[in-house]
Amino acid sequence: MIILAVIAILSAIAIPFINSWLQQYRLDIAAQQIADGLQTAKMQAVSKTRRRELLFDVEGNRVGLDGAGLLGLPSGVRFDTGGVDTPPEPGVSISEPVTFPATDSSSSLRAAGFTGRGLPDTTPGTTNAVYLTNTSGTRVVLMTSAGNIKTREWTGEAWR
Repeated sequence: MIILAVIAILSAIAIPFINSWLQQYRLDIAAQQIADGLQTAKMQAVSKTRRRELLFDVEGNRVGLDGAGLLGLPSGVRFDTGGVDTPPEPGVSISEPVTFPATDSSSSLRAAGFTGRGLPDTTPGTTNAVYLTNTSGTRVVLMTSAGNIKTREWTGEAWR
């Protein structure tokens, strides 16, 4: 009986920590999924010497390369700014969760496009953002008009 009581107490202590870690892990995986998708679209545009896009279904919380099926974000993660009102960098919009332009074929899809030379098909000097959130926090994946990709985390007070 004592062993069972000890196991029950340890489980009651460990389960919240495990759940918190799992939520943070899912958010990190989603941010990495977006960053990897952008890199893949860029590399495929270069290798095939034609335009490639990474598509974002903001309402459906799905992402994928053009011509392939869209995959859902990890469980509990969604495209959202998470209530953050401070931009991760000067000039970056926080008005919507995905700041890439809408596609011509669908107003509900956003697209990060790359030319056949692997350059972002965007206005020079702009930085686009993809905000992701869940119960553990908020992350942003940024892509500059030069094609640089970086990920930031909201600490509750500032981006790091």
